[in-house]
Amino acid sequence: GSDVGESQFKVQVRDGKHAGEDGYDAELSAYFTISTPKRNITGTVYVDRNANGLPDSGEGLAGWTVRLSGQGGEVAALTREDGSYRFEQLEAGTYTLSEELPSGWKAVSPESGSLTVELAGEDATGMNFVNKISSFSISGMKYNDLDGNGANDGEPGMADWKITLSGPEQREVATAQDGSYRFDNLAPGTYTVSEVEQSGWVRTAPKEGSYTVTITDADVSGRDFGNHGSWSISGKVFEDSNGNGAMDAGEAGRAGMNIQLSRDGSVINATSSAEDGSYAFRNLAPGTYTVSAVAQEGWAVSMPSEGSYSVELKSADATGKDFGVRGDLTISGQKYYDINGNGEQDADEPGIPGGDVSLLLDGKVVANATTDDNGMYSFKNLLPGTYTVNDPVPSGLVLTTSSSVTVTVTSSVVVKANFGIAGLYAISGMKFNDKNGNGAKDAGEGEPGWDIVLTGTTWYGKPLPPRTTTTAADGSYRFDMLIPGTYKVSETSRTGWTQVVPASGSYTINFPFRSPPFESKNNDFGNKLVAQSVSGVKYNDVNGNGARDPGEPGLQGWTVNLEQPAGTVIQTAVTAADGSYSFTGLAAGTYVISEVLQPGWTQKAPSGGTHTVTLSSSTSSASGIDFGNYNTNQPPKDPTLISDKPSPQKAGTPVVWTAGATDPDGDSLLYRFYVKGPSTGGMMQPQTDWTAASVWTWSTGVFAPGSYQVEVRIRDGKHAGPDGFDVKKTVSFTLSSPNSRPRLDVLCADRPAPQYAGRWIRWTALASDPDGDPLQYRFFLRGPATSGFWVDQTGWSKNNRWTWRTDIWDVGYSEVLVAVRDGKHAGPSGSDDYGIAGYSIINLNQPPVITSLSSSMSSPQPIGATVRWSATAMDPEGNAVFYRYWLKGPSTGYAWVLVRDWSTDPTWTWMTSPADAGTSEVHVQVRDGLHSSVAGWDDDAGALFTVLRANQPPVLISLTPDRPSSQAAGATIKWTAVASDPDREPVYYKFWLKGPSTKNTWKVVQDWSTKNQWTWTTSGNDNGAYTVYVYARDGKHNPATGYDSAMGASYLLTPNQPPVLSALTADKKSPQSAGTVIKWTAKATDANKDPISYRFWLKGPSTGNVWKVVQDWSYSNQWTWMSTGSDAGDYSIYVYARDGKHSAPNSYDSALGAQYQLTPNDPPVLTALKSDKASPQMAGSVIKWTATATDANKDPVLYQFWLRGPSTGNAWRVVQDWSAKNQWTWITAPTDAGSYRIYVYARDGKHNPATGYDSAMGQDFILKSSFAAGRTVVSIGRVR
Repeated sequence: GSDVGESQFKVQVRDGKHAGEDGYDAELSAYFTISTPKRNITGTVYVDRNANGLPDSGEGLAGWTVRLSGQGGEVAALTREDGSYRFEQLEAGTYTLSEELPSGWKAVSPESGSLTVELAGEDATGMNFVNKISSFSISGMKYNDLDGNGANDGEPGMADWKITLSGPEQREVATAQDGSYRFDNLAPGTYTVSEVEQSGWVRTAPKEGSYTVTITDADVSGRDFGNHGSWSISGKVFEDSNGNGAMDAGEAGRAGMNIQLSRDGSVINATSSAEDGSYAFRNLAPGTYTVSAVAQEGWAVSMPSEGSYSVELKSADATGKDFGVRGDLTISGQKYYDINGNGEQDADEPGIPGGDVSLLLDGKVVANATTDDNGMYSFKNLLPGTYTVNDPVPSGLVLTTSSSVTVTVTSSVVVKANFGIAGLYAISGMKFNDKNGNGAKDAGEGEPGWDIVLTGTTWYGKPLPPRTTTTAADGSYRFDMLIPGTYKVSETSRTGWTQVVPASGSYTINFPFRSPPFESKNNDFGNKLVAQSVSGVKYNDVNGNGARDPGEPGLQGWTVNLEQPAGTVIQTAVTAADGSYSFTGLAAGTYVISEVLQPGWTQKAPSGGTHTVTLSSSTSSASGIDFGNYNTNQPPKDPTLISDKPSPQKAGTPVVWTAGATDPDGDSLLYRFYVKGPSTGGMMQPQTDWTAASVWTWSTGVFAPGSYQVEVRIRDGKHAGPDGFDVKKTVSFTLSSPNSRPRLDVLCADRPAPQYAGRWIRWTALASDPDGDPLQYRFFLRGPATSGFWVDQTGWSKNNRWTWRTDIWDVGYSEVLVAVRDGKHAGPSGSDDYGIAGYSIINLNQPPVITSLSSSMSSPQPIGATVRWSATAMDPEGNAVFYRYWLKGPSTGYAWVLVRDWSTDPTWTWMTSPADAGTSEVHVQVRDGLHSSVAGWDDDAGALFTVLRANQPPVLISLTPDRPSSQAAGATIKWTAVASDPDREPVYYKFWLKGPSTKNTWKVVQDWSTKNQWTWTTSGNDNGAYTVYVYARDGKHNPATGYDSAMGASYLLTPNQPPVLSALTADKKSPQSAGTVIKWTAKATDANKDPISYRFWLKGPSTGNVWKVVQDWSYSNQWTWMSTGSDAGDYSIYVYARDGKHSAPNSYDSALGAQYQLTPNDPPVLTALKSDKASPQMAGSVIKWTATATDANKDPVLYQFWLRGPSTGNAWRVVQDWSAKNQWTWITAPTDAGSYRIYVYARDGKHNPATGYDSAMGQDFILKSSFAAGRTVVSIGRVR
């Protein structure tokens, strides 16, 4: 007896040659536990129905509580399904057993209901309790019979209804929270059970109104009472055509609209309106409900204004809860001035305000609209249907597009019903060379190739974009398709010419709105050549015929030489924007004029290549000395346009179009995509701007079904004008009527959550299909009963309802999913739409919950340790909690083994042995006997525990590179070692390398560390055969100079080639004007496909003629040279290339250079600052200031306006910051009288910074007081 408990044994060993007399060389210890014998008590609780004194099959009483008291206190156990119970691991001694008798039961044997047990040398068995029923009960449920069928289909119970009992006893009880009732302790006899009925309810079960119950020898249950509500809510859904929120005459009912019924914030039912628009919810109980219409695409609720009704049912049905629905679709578009009359709205073509647009349905006008300031119009709140949009045109105007557009709207907004309008007015005249200086246009004086400019303002006050035309061979010009408005016609000025007609320099022409169309003629411009001058035009001879034809533009930036007959260049001139040039101040004599040819051009005029001109007293000047050149660059050809889907496709299907063309000169191409068809009014409308992208996705969702033409226009920017194209390709494509997917509108339960387990919850889904296709539904459940997985409950069917028959396994939070499809979109197992709703199921009595599971020792522990496990649990109702322990680990063959059965003792003692070495899992389960079955449990928890075994060294499993052998020298290879340590100790690794880079000797490349990866960064010169080795150790077996495991691998590096530069090119040919942005591109190849780094250098005037790094090493093979206006001169550009595997970091593998020239750039010069009203003006006036500046290089000019005077506190103030606008409108106030100074700055951004300017000019201006005209005069601070 004295050895009971845990003991430790130790053995020591020595050979007599090392340790001292009392010492030892090594030792080993172990633990062993001796415990006192344990005993068990078992028995059965049963009802002895056949009176044979034995527990027969079926007589066991499950779930009864048996208590054991004695040494160590009191514990309890629950009987199993067969009525048996068991108390284990008991010390010898005296114990008392007792059973808890439920109400209505009497103990038979022992009559006292308790037993005394003496435990000594063996287990105590057969400790049985025999019982019998002493009284009986009648029970049932009061339920809400939602479907009125007189049967309880899991429908919700109703609390607080009175149930009466009459007969031998008179009683009355109120139903519990779940609707249940019970009369207990009843003697045998005949009873009557009935309910006390309430207003607003109709009884459905029992039909007789009560039950007659005879009790003999058993309880009676299932005496249920069913009732359903007696009220209803009804109304009608109608098409509110005019959207006024009231049902007017002729507004019909709307079928198929979804209406939902809510109570206490939860949707409990839903229905669809019938053919006449009517709907109803019946069998409703008294209470407050909300009725609302479910939103559907293309429709909006107009009545009631709140969108729903709140209905309180007390003593009658609720009727007239009507819903008005109106269309919610829109058609919009724009009326615009089609300046060039091409039937397409270009970027600079403005909208026309104040225009009338009509909307027709079935040939009748249903709405009218007027375009806004931007020419936009819209028709809103439209019902689905096919409409016609008409554009009536006032006199003097003409449509360039169709006068009507047919549009079908279903669920999309149409935004492309546009109308193009042009005018019938014109302006014409002639440009002539007034050779005789008489100021009149004489025969033969017409001057061709001169640019005439038209600006103006429409009759509705909008400025028009400038238009330019070039005079024909006879000097004539014409602007047509003009709309009413005020126009200004002017000519471009040329050096060496003096304007003589008109005296004002320009013409102003007015075309009144709604006036008859007419042409304003004889708007002539006369100019005279300066004496001793030579002038002409450099033009693009587009057709190469050696003559300038209409539409052939001047060429800017060409150099023309004035030479002596012997070939000496006297002067040079550069052609202006219109191609003109001139030489002035020449002496009498003979001159030769020639042009400097440019690459890509062939001279066509003059045929001899030069002009010879003789100036004398009779011929003091010469004009028309023109040069024509033909561009040898070829436009693109062979256009293609391919779609990724064949025609036809359903409207709404995205179609990807890919365009292409062949350009003989390899020029970059621009693309623009167009569509023509029903949704574009039959006009070819652009869908994109000009772009380098040759792929375009046609989103057909906003296009009506029908036949379309898809077109791509292509240009290279070197042939066609700004609005033109070089080649096009057109493809026909058909859009068929789409079949729309159905949409789920409502998913609701017939009663709000939470509900008690056992209730039947009926779920209803409502979906709408725009095409009226039949629908299929499929219900899924996810929650406690499905272990958190979605489980199909119904399969696909036409039934849009599902009844969820809940049970104890559903207690908790679940989700219901309904999927819907029409069979025309999703695959066989897919859905077109779905919805999810959450729901909670609860129990009347809540099960216990484990709050902790702990052990007396922390893991790990050595073999032989005794570990005491203890669990705690909380039961909301304070019921007794029973515990059961399981073990799974090495000693159980990794299968779950019951190690302590149900008991109120929350502890279990685990005496570990060598068989437990390793990691085991301990599991505890709890129950209170009121929820789960006899074989089940209410909650569980687990923990892991490790019993230590002898420590084992790690073992290397693999050594692998991330890139297979062989690789090119210079590659980066990551090596990964994998080792296994049975004791999960940290593993240390050491990597070695042997090969050409280590002179074929072993070298440590990564010393001991916990990193199991090593990155081998090779160079381009490391080719050859290598061996890689790795050591592994856990520090508990071999020293740092050794290892526990080793593994090696061979690897081959092949030679690596450096990159080679092949080209260095600029995107603009040399020379260019200083200030130009030039993009340089380097091209290099690497035989091993290694990434290439580039470095760009520059040497020239801007770098002090020394080499300067302008873009350091990077993977970008492009550098953008941002030159300034002062950077003129000769430059050298160089680029280096390297792959990082050959040359040093500060060196390179390949280099390439190029030469470039920047010509001088001159800053802009301000020439005028003028106001539209002369000084002085009255304070309160509006004065427009206009600045004029010239830039020799035709660079864009920016302006900044300043003001100083009384209104600015006599301090300079910026009144219009830097912009391309050369005008500023000064809106003065009546109190701004005084003297002012106005200044304007100008710059082109290529000389001075943003804080400076290139040119400046100022003017003085006086504002007079506007108060002098009133009755009050302010003078020296006094008022009179």
